[in-house]
Order: sequence, then C-alpha cells, then structure tokens
Amino acid sequence: MTESAQVGAQVEAQCGRCHDATNHIIITMASGKPKRARCTACDGEHLYRTPKGPEEARPRRVGSRKDDPETAYKKVLEETPPGEAVKYSVQAHLKEGQRVAHKTFGEGVVLSIMRPQVAEVIFLDATRLLAMDR
Repeated sequence: MTESAQVGAQVEAQCGRCHDATNHIIITMASGKPKRARCTACDGEHLYRTPKGPEEARPRRVGSRKDDPETAYKKVLEETPPGEAVKYSVQAHLKEGQRVAHKTFGEGVVLSIMRPQVAEVIFLDATRLLAMDR
C-alpha cells in the first residue's frame, strides 16, 4: 500500500467473504490508514485487512467438519453404532452419539452436548446447534 492512500482509492485487502486477497475501494480512513473497505469482487463491506501472502495464509485442516461436512458426516456415521434415529423436537432429551431424524436437515448424529439445553449435531450439509429439553 502506498502512502497516498485516500478514500475512494483502490487497494488490495484480505476479504473475509471471498477468503482471498482482492481489490477493495477504501471507504473510511483513520490515522492515515484505511479503516473500512468494500470488496470489488463480492461487494462486501468490512474492516480493512492487510492481504495475506501464500506463506502467511492459515493452513486449512483437511477433513475437518468446517471444510468438508459430507466427509466428516460419513465418518461419524461409520463410527456410530447403527440404531433407530430419534425424531427431533425441542422437548426431546438428546445424548452424545445418538442418531437424530430432523424434518428439515435429515438424519444426524449428536456430537456433543454444548450446554444443558443445546446439542451439537452433525448433518450431511453442516454441523448445527439444536435446542433440546425445553
């Protein structure tokens, strides 16, 4: 970034939505540095982030729930003993390792009990927090 950065100028910044260094338009400045920027690729507006180089980029965990939900879901299903899935409702009491049938998300497996009334459940498309015991 050059010293002549000003509101309306185009700079390279790290975009949280695009997950890449892209061109941005400076929206606001503070102490002579960009404070907020708008991505020209996705039109997302956020705090200015210095672009990361390839060596600085955070390594992605292969096969983690966040990166590949389908693979993680299949692995959890293989590790869970077969059994009848309990129909999900907010009144139900869920247990770790239990299979759950949700009318919107399909069949899932309870990964953990996060709080007394919240269970973390993995489904084919994502891991979700579901209310229980209410």
